[in-house]
Amino acid sequence: MERPYEQIRRMVKLFEYNRLKLRFRNEDERARFIDGWAERFCETDDAEWNIAVTIMTARRREPNFYNMEKALREAQGIRRERVFDKERKEMQNGEVSSWAGHKTKANTG
Repeated sequence: MERPYEQIRRMVKLFEYNRLKLRFRNEDERARFIDGWAERFCETDDAEWNIAVTIMTARRREPNFYNMEKALREAQGIRRERVFDKERKEMQNGEVSSWAGHKTKANTG
């Protein structure tokens, strides 16, 4: 993940804005939370992270490691599906255009 601390800070603000359960007694506790999440999820792909944060927010899941890891697994599936759909469309477009070109050559020959 690029700039994990910034990503986590944005996530915390989003969760707080949407009234998800984040209760910090003070700024030190907030900083420890951000540090812990940044360390835990720093290797996460940015696209998958964004999808997982959206899932957590939309479903109003309690912000904890278990729920985020569950949302990340779901995000990975969603991302794989999108990549698969994109590749399938590219293949179909490639086959259609080459088939159209083949028909044109046959008609001119």
